[in-house]
Amino acid sequence: MVPLMTDAIKANPETQDWSSAESNKYCLLAMIGLGVGEMGGAILFGRIQDKMGNRVAVMLCMILSLVGTAAALAFTSVFSFTLWLAVIMTFTWGF
Repeated sequence: MVPLMTDAIKANPETQDWSSAESNKYCLLAMIGLGVGEMGGAILFGRIQDKMGNRVAVMLCMILSLVGTAAALAFTSVFSFTLWLAVIMTFTWGF
């Protein structure tokens, strides 16, 4: 995801003159959403699996995978680096 975000930063006229260090800083800041999503998803899906069973947990996971794919497609269609959209994209992929 970081190469996708750095390409979006280079394509955006507002952020194309950022240094490599600055673009990496914002990309890695957006990747925090991935880690938070992984931790939150593990806790939530563990509880769902315990209470409702594997079938419900797998179905919800598939639905959230579609949401993550939609967020990634939205990011690539906009193809302009927005920190909040990047965080939402990485959070849903991690969840």
